[in-house]
Amino acid sequence: LLPFLLHTNAPDLPGYGAKETPIGLIDYQADDKTINEAQKLSPSFKYKRQGIRHYGFSGLVLINPYGLLNIPDQPVFTVYVIHTDLNPEQHQALTHKLKLLTQWAHGFDITLNIELLAEKTLSTSPLQPGQLEQLYLNGLILAGGIPFWWLVPPGGNYQHTVEQFAQQRTQTHHLLLDFGDLSSDNMQALMTMACETLTDSLESGLTHILPSLYLQSLLEHYPNITSLSNGYKKAVYDGEREPLTIDCKVLQFRHIANSNLTTESKRLAQQSLYCQTQEALSKRVSQPKYPWRRDFIKKTSKTWAWVNHEFQILDQRDTAKYEHCLTEHQQTQIAFVQIQATIKQFAHQHQITLPASNSLIDKTLRRYTDDKPNIINALPNGLLAKRSEIKIFIPIHHLLKELLDINITNTNITNTSKLNNLMN
Repeated sequence: LLPFLLHTNAPDLPGYGAKETPIGLIDYQADDKTINEAQKLSPSFKYKRQGIRHYGFSGLVLINPYGLLNIPDQPVFTVYVIHTDLNPEQHQALTHKLKLLTQWAHGFDITLNIELLAEKTLSTSPLQPGQLEQLYLNGLILAGGIPFWWLVPPGGNYQHTVEQFAQQRTQTHHLLLDFGDLSSDNMQALMTMACETLTDSLESGLTHILPSLYLQSLLEHYPNITSLSNGYKKAVYDGEREPLTIDCKVLQFRHIANSNLTTESKRLAQQSLYCQTQEALSKRVSQPKYPWRRDFIKKTSKTWAWVNHEFQILDQRDTAKYEHCLTEHQQTQIAFVQIQATIKQFAHQHQITLPASNSLIDKTLRRYTDDKPNIINALPNGLLAKRSEIKIFIPIHHLLKELLDINITNTNITNTSKLNNLMN
């Protein structure tokens, strides 16, 4: 519906704005399914196809950073709205419309970070390197022009190809959007991305350690690296059409598998990829919700030489007790410390400044590598036990004085003799 809501400005539909609000997406036509969905929102809505004198938009791209394996229940998407020439009144009206559409999306537990980009300044005011990588790797073209980057063959000269097309003035030239080429040598951007990814991974543990391991590998192999988006493009040019084979998480995993990372890090990458698919292979499922995803991870995991016990442990993470969470935490923590060491070594080697987020990483790692790990607060929220247990781990050595001052018989502790012996 999002392209349709920008293509029109109907009072009965979400995002209705003032009469100055620009409308019209180049090369977009609403199909019957889209119109039916619009009528579900407002049964009184009637759509009449009509010509548009001036198109307000030349492109609409949604960035899905999660890939296909596992999109969260409350996703956060970036949306690039590429507009044509707008006067100040139109720009203000459009900004208001996009705000209304953002509020509408919140009703579906979807967060849209909408960014307005002017078509004529795409190449002169380019996106940041990390944004460009996400655009070319995870950009879903909802309507309008396609990035010119896709017409440049792998290894080809971007600027030369752009100039060639400009001279030829092909009929499709107006449908190409020149976002610019990827920078092949941006050490600061790569390190900043590694720090930001590690910050997020620390709170999630095994499930989301995969991207941090991938960036660690890039830092170790720099400058002999190829971006995922370039690898993605090459696979498409080579004829690959299976979506999961070129999914962003799968491409990260394959890069790690072929890297110089330790055997233990590669094993964590296997476990992380498996957890993200949310397919419990140790359990019999007659009708899987996503059979394509289950078939994919079943085929992929056969090459890992896992025993059944390993599948069972990972499949029981949703009901895991604290002791298992602690074991998993200790395994991932070693990898996180190694990733942080790689980041610092990279910054020192290339004489670049560590971002501010690095101090937060240091603080978090110190907290999570406490020499007394049997304290619940020493685990990230994502690794706390998922169900209540008979026993609970508490820092007794910190609470002895408080325990001596309370009436033991009024507590839930039943074995008071052992507690008294411990305090004595």
